[in-house]
Amino acid sequence: MSNHVHILLKSGPDGLSQFMRKLLTGYAICYNRRHQRCGHLFQNRYKSIICQESAYFQRLVSYIHLNPLRARLVKSIAELDRYPWSGHSVLMNAQRNDWQEREYVLSQFGRTKREACKQYRHFLELESLKGGQADLIGGGLIRSLGGWSEVKSHYRNEEKQAFDERILGDGDFVESVLSQSKSDLKTDYEIRTRKEDAVRKIKEACEERKVCLDHLRSGSRRPQVSALRKELALLLVNEYGYSLQSRHDSLAYRLQAFMA
Repeated sequence: MSNHVHILLKSGPDGLSQFMRKLLTGYAICYNRRHQRCGHLFQNRYKSIICQESAYFQRLVSYIHLNPLRARLVKSIAELDRYPWSGHSVLMNAQRNDWQEREYVLSQFGRTKREACKQYRHFLELESLKGGQADLIGGGLIRSLGGWSEVKSHYRNEEKQAFDERILGDGDFVESVLSQSKSDLKTDYEIRTRKEDAVRKIKEACEERKVCLDHLRSGSRRPQVSALRKELALLLVNEYGYSLQSRHDSLAYRLQAFMA
């Protein structure tokens, strides 16, 4: 689009944040060099929505690829077929993007490439007649259930559904994502709390023994410092379950890495 881009991305084990940081930072650097400018390129943080693939994949592909048509950047689907700034032209084999997964997308529309291209384009034509499709861009319960008609139906039947405006999917899918998210947050909190408690004990031990924290983390071999360093290393392993293995054998290096 003229001032933003839509990406349908299947995130890997490292998650979305790290990938998007590398993508946006790399693009901004290249853009600034090419246009001899400096400073921020993007106004705000990217917006992301978790989508239920089985229920929404085809519609999301069409929704994203129809954006130039709805915004009147192109006048027809025939013109969209050759529009260079959309993944649609890649699916129609009018251009190539090595980073775009063409075969996987087409496999969701047909068994052979020829059949898939035909079915995909036919699907795109039907979707182009539907207008804005509020259920794909709305929020909360409407998005989760798939439109006002579904919401009203569930209210009439007194059925409860989980919903979240960051998630596009049915109630079971939304609930599973939220459950996993809460579990991850709880784990992160426990790890952070455990480390904070361990750091607190290290500082208290230094004050009690009158040992400077910087000396503890340095390579000082003073008997008092070395003895405390060994005690604290054992404390971290035995009481807090930390593995202090590193590429150095030095306990000082291990403590320095831990306290970083």
